[in-house]
Amino acid sequence: MTDADLLNAWPFDAGPPLPRLLRFVDALAAGAGSATAKSSGTMESLGTFNRRLARLHLQLVGRPLEAKVVCACGEELELALPIEAVAATADPPATVGIDTPNRRSFRLPCLSEIALAREPRALAEACALEEGDALSDEHLATLDAVWSAADPAAEITLDFACTACGVPIHAQADLALFVARELDMKMRGFLAEIHNLAGAYGWSEAEVLMVPAARRRLYAALIGGRS
Repeated sequence: MTDADLLNAWPFDAGPPLPRLLRFVDALAAGAGSATAKSSGTMESLGTFNRRLARLHLQLVGRPLEAKVVCACGEELELALPIEAVAATADPPATVGIDTPNRRSFRLPCLSEIALAREPRALAEACALEEGDALSDEHLATLDAVWSAADPAAEITLDFACTACGVPIHAQADLALFVARELDMKMRGFLAEIHNLAGAYGWSEAEVLMVPAARRRLYAALIGGRS
């Protein structure tokens, strides 16, 4: 994919990160002539989509994803998200099962069902592959644990100790938020390049983007008076 493809696909609105990223990957797939249905990402599990986001970030941005966490003591801590580990996670199984006491099978929850996460029973029944015994609270807890084990990239957790006070910290990271921020910075960098080169040389946006990125940087350095 070209820089022009990326720029045309990226939604510059200030909407929530996850819908923006879904629109972005749909636009890239459409531009590549993919037969995948529009918004098919909503039918993926959260872990599967997180893995796709991690690989997309590594391919398009490359640099580590940095997070900031503020401890209760007031210390601000910086750490890197395990983006490569997320990208390397295995595909989750199509189904999982629990004993209720009869064996019942469930598919993994998909992105379109995130809103049901606060209603465990409704989420479980939406994902059930066959009718069966009523699910107790214990069954729901077991199913949640089985889902987590089957789709480890769904929850990105950070476990560390505060360097100032030593208190253990357990935090969760929303990968979509971080990837959307990084991609937004990258796309706005494209806009800045286009603005500078178009103003200096009278090129159109399409003409600027036809110049390889390394040469664009050299032109930008010349405009800035650097050798």
